[in-house]
Amino acid sequence: MDCAPGEALTFRTASVNMGNETPFDRTEDALKVIERHERGARVFATLARMAEDLDRIARDVSLSRWEVESCACAAFYTELRGDKTRFELDDS
Repeated sequence: MDCAPGEALTFRTASVNMGNETPFDRTEDALKVIERHERGARVFATLARMAEDLDRIARDVSLSRWEVESCACAAFYTELRGDKTRFELDDS
């Protein structure tokens, strides 16, 4: 998740007993990709670049933009909230 713009990267690295799919687990390979991006210069480590690299390993790789805060991080990093709707727990 990139909090400031509200951009989220999601993907699936494993599948076991999920219908007719052949089981697979590429979690370790995906973690290596993420770690490689984290070790590099932050200016070059974008979610889009990570998605491109993960597309060769994971399934259902997608980038989306959230209009609502994805977590309570804004309690500590309020400047990253931008114009997103504040995160709130549902008390119901």
